[in-house]
Amino acid sequence: MVTRRGEEGVAEFRHADPAMDQALEWFLRLQAGEGDRRLFDAWLAGRAEHRDAYDRVRTLWNCPELSVATAQLPQTPVVFKSQPSVVRIAQRVVMRFGAPLALAATVLGAAVLVEVSPDWVARWTADYQTAAGEIRDVDLPDGSRMQLNSRSIVALDFDGDRRGVRLLEGEAWFEVAHDASRPFTVTAGHGTVLVTGTSFNVERLDEADVVVLRSGRISLGRRGDAGQGLVLSPGDAAEMDADGISRLSEAAVEDRLAWRDGWVLLAGVPLREALSRIGRYSQTRILTLGGEALEIPVSGSFRIEEADAAIESVATAAGAKFERLPGGFIIIH
Repeated sequence: MVTRRGEEGVAEFRHADPAMDQALEWFLRLQAGEGDRRLFDAWLAGRAEHRDAYDRVRTLWNCPELSVATAQLPQTPVVFKSQPSVVRIAQRVVMRFGAPLALAATVLGAAVLVEVSPDWVARWTADYQTAAGEIRDVDLPDGSRMQLNSRSIVALDFDGDRRGVRLLEGEAWFEVAHDASRPFTVTAGHGTVLVTGTSFNVERLDEADVVVLRSGRISLGRRGDAGQGLVLSPGDAAEMDADGISRLSEAAVEDRLAWRDGWVLLAGVPLREALSRIGRYSQTRILTLGGEALEIPVSGSFRIEEADAAIESVATAAGAKFERLPGGFIIIH
């Protein structure tokens, strides 16, 4: 999924599924009276997935809920932004399409993105995954134990002498059976954790991988970096991102592990991050509009099973407004 700037300075969305991306493009242009019908017919007949994608877009456009959602949005074109475990979307129309069409197209794009999730490849290759609000315990082939947080996806590699887990999305806790001859590895988005026997937590975010060590010792290595990594001792926490590996405060350790006791603990984190951390436990799809409220720090302790109420609570604390829409959406601005 790629976001770029259009000729008129409007952020444009590129869907992970090229056929769906093209279908959205054609549908919006035809709605605005700008599409070349002959070129559209040629595109539609070119591949079977083109027609399937276009039919899905057209069906969503005709849903009564789209009109309801559009009516509840501010009457100006908007760009949706997101955080990890939060829906990412940006409007696909230029200003000349007009505000009513732009707003409807924005909600249409959100519905399409949820219907054809960009993580479908990860889910197809996964060995274990959890739904919203689900926490799952897994016994691994080598005797180690893994606990998956909500909305998490992992793939295993235990062939031969290998002991490996790929964290494709979300967060997991590991209690690794000691075996010095076969190091245990967890690979996330930005790097790898190398251990022989220990207990630790790994969270994969869009911008970084966050690792918390409870016992034992682990070595962190950033993807594509042949240099010396970082060794953690019990009670340490660190994050790996595109710029390197850095240590986190001791306060972050217990906050990051609270999910295992059924809690989300927030201590002065931006509303944007709070929505991401709470949202993984809710079936509600969170769409956030750009604005200063998203950067306002919020704090609180929330039970996982009360995630929906917690979303509204932190939004209110930051002075943000929110509307719940049909189809399980909440728009926060």
